[in-house]
Amino acid sequence: KQNYHFHHITPFTPKTFSTHQGKEVLTQWGLENFLKVNKFRIDGSVRKTDHENILSEFLSDQTIANILELSGTLTYPVELDLVELKTTVRSMEFFDRLQTHGISSASGTISGCFEEMYDGIMVGDLLREMLLNRDSINCDIYSEEEKDEFIFKLFKILCVGGSMCQPDTTTSRYLEIAKALYKELLVLYKASDSGDNVARAEFSI
Repeated sequence: KQNYHFHHITPFTPKTFSTHQGKEVLTQWGLENFLKVNKFRIDGSVRKTDHENILSEFLSDQTIANILELSGTLTYPVELDLVELKTTVRSMEFFDRLQTHGISSASGTISGCFEEMYDGIMVGDLLREMLLNRDSINCDIYSEEEKDEFIFKLFKILCVGGSMCQPDTTTSRYLEIAKALYKELLVLYKASDSGDNVARAEFSI
């Protein structure tokens, strides 16, 4: 029995990608056909502890699978490899250590390195090498917990790009777009006793 019903809200394009710069970087980074944002409404009684059940039903819905362009045969219940992402970052100083560790210069220029292939992607700079090479000398400058921050996931997607990615030589646009997208996708509310709280849960599946 299905406990939830899902409705696709269309059209939905983040404002971040509706600007001239947003459209430009999506094309340059090879993400125009890869990075997609969909918005859905859930009908049903939702509790904070129901995330796994909701997502399992969501991904086992054939209509949803078609919208998300999922391949394979769907079964229910769907087995999920689910990680709840953290949303504790409130300042872009979180990325200052890229400069501290020599991955970028004070001006934001990304340091180069000898070209190597990682996960089928040719990499010639220290930023993408850090993000893709599990044996990188820089892979530990962010802890595993920090790598589960939602903004870090967004930043990595932008930096790595798609199959036809033409990477930037500076960090400025990566950081600018990641910040704008992060702010747009989070829902914050004011709590008088503890500052801003996040009213939405983020997951990696």
